[in-house]
Amino acid sequence: MAIHGRAEISDVATLARDVASARDQLQALLEGRWPGDVDLALIAVHEALINADRHGAGIRHATARLEGDRVVVEIADYGAGFDHRGYVASQPDLLAERGRGLWVIHQIACQFELVHEAEGSRVVMVFTPGTLGVQAPEPDRPPLPDVDAVAQSLIRAFGAAVAIVDRNLVIRAAWGDVEGLLGLTMEDVLERDARGLTAELKTRFQDPQRYEQRILDVYAQPDQVSEDVFVRRDGRIVRRHSVPFTSRGQHWRLISYIPVAEQTQVVAAVQRSLLPDLPEWDGLEVAAIYHPAEASSFVGGDFYDFIQLTSGARCVVVGDVSGRGPAAAATSTHVRAYLRAALRSHGVTAAVADLDATLEHELPAEHFVTLAMCTQESAGVWTHTNCGHVPALLLRDGAVKELGGRGGALGIALPAEWPREPFVLQPDDVLLLYTDGIVDAGRRERRYGAERLADSLRELGGLPPRELVRALDERVHSFAANPLADDHVLVAVRRTRPRPELDDQREEPT
Repeated sequence: MAIHGRAEISDVATLARDVASARDQLQALLEGRWPGDVDLALIAVHEALINADRHGAGIRHATARLEGDRVVVEIADYGAGFDHRGYVASQPDLLAERGRGLWVIHQIACQFELVHEAEGSRVVMVFTPGTLGVQAPEPDRPPLPDVDAVAQSLIRAFGAAVAIVDRNLVIRAAWGDVEGLLGLTMEDVLERDARGLTAELKTRFQDPQRYEQRILDVYAQPDQVSEDVFVRRDGRIVRRHSVPFTSRGQHWRLISYIPVAEQTQVVAAVQRSLLPDLPEWDGLEVAAIYHPAEASSFVGGDFYDFIQLTSGARCVVVGDVSGRGPAAAATSTHVRAYLRAALRSHGVTAAVADLDATLEHELPAEHFVTLAMCTQESAGVWTHTNCGHVPALLLRDGAVKELGGRGGALGIALPAEWPREPFVLQPDDVLLLYTDGIVDAGRRERRYGAERLADSLRELGGLPPRELVRALDERVHSFAANPLADDHVLVAVRRTRPRPELDDQREEPT
């Protein structure tokens, strides 16, 4: 098992459950050369393996190595990153299912680190004889780099708030409008752990889970440059830049929060106010999520709508206007308004043809609109109309199917037909409509893709629609790692089962 002081712990499933076997493997690795307490270290290793196996979606790999008088054990799993400090701050119930393992590891290892990686999480434990159970003292912190001129330039140009974070993610200095942009005083910020401050700040922003996860993902990648746009609870928009750099042989991160221009904020506020409320439709659960491109001005051309027709039919629409920014946002608002009016005056096919003719005359050259529309004709019978859009997905009994019948995009001055493809939405089926920003997320050679979206829907489809669209959105952001380059929309519709009392009433004789 031992290979010159390094071992690959191959049978991790056995190792996680058989303490005696694990002890033998560690002893073989150390070959009697380590004077430390093998049994004490084994407790921490055992807890880490159990955590990875039970709570980390499975063990990816486990390695141990001997470095002088130190034993270094790394255990990687497939689980998502999370803020572990709450688990190690105070002693939990040692019989509890969660919290016990990380606290035990933290107490025993002389050094302990939890790292979030693209594939999952990795626990790194360092054991040194004579210091087990004692946290290693923090080395003297290096002097601050001279970045005051950069900070002052950002403050003068943008009214920014700027901070310097050291290699341990401790905020060492701050300048600018911290109170105005973040609602904190300088005393609240300085010498704080940046991850803990993130957990506190998230409540000041809309979509707090995305805010926290995005920033923790950036901190987990020391070399990553990031740019994100977030909306505060009061509707104000801030752009967050995070840039790593090296000074005096030490690694640092320069973080700035910059207020977005007032004109853009007004346009964004108008666009958000025009997004429709979620309908309360009998027999259906509906949810939607919308994010413009994070590198744009927080407005975009993707849109969704829910339309109740006078005939009693219901329409769920997702669309995408080519281009970005305020011009695309204005066009999307126009398309929604015209489509609503046309659907209430004509049938679906005629309404789409009228919208195509209108856009052909009003859109600039080389611009176009795609949309997908699912219309409920009766309780379970629907039709799918696709105008050059990515296909809607139907989840039934764990299987995902693409809805067909794709026609041409709108407004491009070419002959087109838009066939209406019927399908049945049974109780517990889930219908997912989305825009291409979802499948195009990621890098050019590694996109999220339709197959990965179908797999995610299959895996998460048992969630309620509100939780489903949020979970899918988080997966896309996590996969992309960098700010998304395109707008994206997700809309989920689930047909609910009839309530038993309604079935009983229908079965009563008339």
